[in-house]
Amino acid sequence: MTRARGAAVAALGPLAAALLLMLALGVFHAWSLFVPDLEDRLDLSRAAVSSVYALAVGPFALGMLMAPALLRRMPPAACAAAAGLVAAAGLLVASTGAAWALWVGFAGLFGLANGVGYIVALQVIQVALPRRRGLATSLAVTAYAAGPALLIPLLELSIRRLGVFDTFALIAAGVALLGALQLALLRGFRLPAPEPHHERLPVYDRTFRVLWVSFFLAAAAGLATLAHAAGIVSSLGGGAATAALGAALIALGNAVGRLVGGSLTDLLEVRWVLLAAGAFGAGALVAGAGIGTAAAGLAAVAGAGLSYGAISSTYPAAVGHFYGTARLGRVYARLFTAWAAAGLTAPVAAGVVFDAAESYTIVLIVAALAALGSGAVALMLPSARGQE
Repeated sequence: MTRARGAAVAALGPLAAALLLMLALGVFHAWSLFVPDLEDRLDLSRAAVSSVYALAVGPFALGMLMAPALLRRMPPAACAAAAGLVAAAGLLVASTGAAWALWVGFAGLFGLANGVGYIVALQVIQVALPRRRGLATSLAVTAYAAGPALLIPLLELSIRRLGVFDTFALIAAGVALLGALQLALLRGFRLPAPEPHHERLPVYDRTFRVLWVSFFLAAAAGLATLAHAAGIVSSLGGGAATAALGAALIALGNAVGRLVGGSLTDLLEVRWVLLAAGAFGAGALVAGAGIGTAAAGLAAVAGAGLSYGAISSTYPAAVGHFYGTARLGRVYARLFTAWAAAGLTAPVAAGVVFDAAESYTIVLIVAALAALGSGAVALMLPSARGQE
């Protein structure tokens, strides 16, 4: 067996571990499927049930910040398994049928485990594919987005037949099994020590500040559109079926963009990838606002989804390029606060603007400016190749 072939075989276990962990934890974003049944079972308002998912942003971000410290003290196998088991515990708590259990189990424990597992998987997969870090990142974040999409038919069937709380319990069993599997797939796997020239780079340097501002603007544009995709299409004249198609198209664009964006950083400068993603999203949003038809709305949300997916894999790949694989978890966890800030503000702000104007035109234009601004800010980044 040649050395290259041996390295490829050795990477299979860590690669499978990272992808399976992301697939399992990605169920976190299937929350909207559970909302109607939770409203009926618990007699809660839509706002109250929706707040569980919104509040999970805090534990998610906290888990990402905790992950680098855990990886310094525990092997990746133990960290990945712990993330899976805590996620399963959170879902079991949520399955008890009490309203408080949703906040403690789903938002708290499951959200925290998602943050830890996300960083662990990104770190593992970039080490497993050191020469294709952009591709590695794209595969991981695409798996995270694909998890809920692949499971939607099964989850819908389970909710209809068993109810939402028994469905939580079933998901918990699957997540626990995949978490335990990490111990076998990552057996003996170790993370490398930081490269000396990367270790000397301060975390909060100019490059980090540019990335943070660019990420915030890009995430704000994408999340505002994602949160209101069906409403945008409906406001432009689309019926219920067309609005549902808009939600499906933005999800599809998000998945395709995630696969493409990070991969391109193996071939092109990070700044050019981010500029292209921002300009593409801005163009689609402006076209939707200017043409003002349901078809234009579909194109706008699909383009925004593709742009958002691309930046979702490009920023973690950029951290690997600029700061090295060994420091990915530490730096990206801090950079992710830009996404958290956008997630807490942009969707709500878009709703406020729509309520005031009774139209999504202003929302689309502002989102387009934010997307274009993110690409313009990214032009201030240095050459990633020069940092490697």
